[in-house]
Parts: sequence; structure tokens; C-alpha cells
Amino acid sequence: MRFLLFTGAGGAGTTTAAAATAALAGRSAKVLLVTEPPAGAFEARFGGLLPAAELPLPPGIAELLTLLAARDEAVTGDWDAVVVDCPPPALLLSVLGLSDTVERLWPVHDRVVRRTAFLDAVSGLQESLTDL
Repeated sequence: MRFLLFTGAGGAGTTTAAAATAALAGRSAKVLLVTEPPAGAFEARFGGLLPAAELPLPPGIAELLTLLAARDEAVTGDWDAVVVDCPPPALLLSVLGLSDTVERLWPVHDRVVRRTAFLDAVSGLQESLTDL
């Protein structure tokens, strides 16, 4: 399976390029196009933990959900290629670096000793980020 990541500054045409590439490749292969998910994706993944209707969503969450959706779909589907419309490079790198940040803020030994539903979710998120 091939992963094609399209990233660039807003307005540079990365979404158009990702969609066009997926459409072209889809003529002869089974291709998945992953773009920014709707706001309901946060509730679906982290529902009950931080209700999106009551709190503003954390910065970068849409980008994080895009990458997690790409990973989830790639693992569960039978795709020849996965085309991902990624955020700008600086934001992409900071989202991918969240795993190390989480470990520094809440080391795994603290999360095990002081288990809560929130810290269990943080641990699950860190494992997902590491898989990315």
C-alpha cells in the first residue's frame, strides 16, 4: 500500500492536487482520499470525555483526526493507495510530535498510578500517535 501525503500552505492547492491525484489513481486502483473530517468526528472518537458542544475544540484537533482517520481506514480497508490531504508542514510536524509532548506532560508511570478515564484516553491517544 502506498501513502501519498499532500501538504502546503493554505490556498496553495493541496486539496485540489490530492483530490485530482486520487481521482486519477482511482481509475486503475482502489484509492482512499482522506480530508479534514467534520466536527462530529471529535465526538465520535472522544465522545463523553470532552463534549464538543460545551468546550472549544483543542487547536490542531481537526488535523489530528484527519491523520487518525487515514490510519484507521488504511488498516481496516483493502486499499492500493491512501491519499491524505494534510495540514501545512509546520502544523503537521507539531501534530506528529504530540506523542513526545504527551509523554513529557503525563509520563506513562503517572497515568498508570493515577488512572482516570481522561488519562486512559490520553494513553490511547498517545498510542495512536505513536502508530502514525
